[in-house]
Parts: sequence; structure tokens; C-alpha cells
Amino acid sequence: DTFRNQLKETFGLLTPDDCADAFLKLIQTCGNGAAIAVYKGAPPILINDFSYPMMIGIGAAAMAMSKIMDISVFRLHHQAAFLLVCLVLIYMLMALISVMLSWPGYVGQ
Repeated sequence: DTFRNQLKETFGLLTPDDCADAFLKLIQTCGNGAAIAVYKGAPPILINDFSYPMMIGIGAAAMAMSKIMDISVFRLHHQAAFLLVCLVLIYMLMALISVMLSWPGYVGQ
């Protein structure tokens, strides 16, 4: 009973009509596999599923790392190393752009 009161005070309790409206909006406007969060007094919030694009990205990273290193399983430390290398490359690219823009006589100035 205290949990119900805490939920009621924090989020508010949904009526069956609120739930039905949210469910209809889910069916009518969202695609397969979509999920929504519903709060009292707010429109339904679509909860996106990023697992497929993430798996594609991790697969591409595994392919790139297998070209650089001889790895049999793309473990967490390999993923962390790949992320670190990507961040260092982005930093170096931004530093190069910054130096080019501050170079005397550069056409962009």
C-alpha cells in the first residue's frame, strides 16, 4: 500500500482510458517492436531501441580491429581500445583544423 501511495504521489495513477489512449497511439503511430512510457499528464514517450545500430557499429569495429590486430574474440578491452583510438583520432583532426584556421595567410581568414 505504501508503494502505491508513493507512485500516486510521484507519478500519478493512470486511468484505464489513459492507458487505452496511449496503447492506441502506440499502435497507430509507432512501428513494430516499439515501446512507450506513459506518465500521468504527459504525452506517451517513445522508448527507442538502439540495439540493431549498435550491433552494426560493434561489428564494423570488430572488422576494423581484426585488420589491425590478430584477435579471435572482440572482447570489452578491444572495444575500449577501439573507442580510445577513435577519440584520439577525432581530437587530432580537431587540433589540425584549429591549427589550419589560425595559420597566417590561410584562405579561410
